[in-house]
Amino acid sequence: MRDGNGTSRLDRIEAILEKHTEQIGLLLQHGQRTNDFLGRMAEAQVRMAEAQVIMSEDLAKMAEAQVKMADAQVRMAEDLVKMAEDLVKLVRAQNRLEIAQAETTEKLNALIAIVDDWIRRNGGWPPERKM
Repeated sequence: MRDGNGTSRLDRIEAILEKHTEQIGLLLQHGQRTNDFLGRMAEAQVRMAEAQVIMSEDLAKMAEAQVKMADAQVRMAEDLVKMAEDLVKLVRAQNRLEIAQAETTEKLNALIAIVDDWIRRNGGWPPERKM
């Protein structure tokens, strides 16, 4: 049976089958591209998981380093406190030394004055020995 265009039923079925075959070919190509894309995505996910493992390891190392640094900062703060205490002791000792030096200077000046006075009264130094 022919339609209004003069094509037989068999020709119409054949045309439909060709269109379906083309569409199936396009679907297969699309499916292959989708499979390729999914394969690349799976590879990217594997690389990303590997990177996450490495990053987690690096973060753990960094956390350990931060703990060590915090411990070192605590020790440094303790050392600074001890240094400050030692500095206070040093300043106090220096103050005592200055007072002692001033007292020694005062006593030495008094002794010099006594010896000077004695020399002036007795006519010079060294005293002559009389035998």
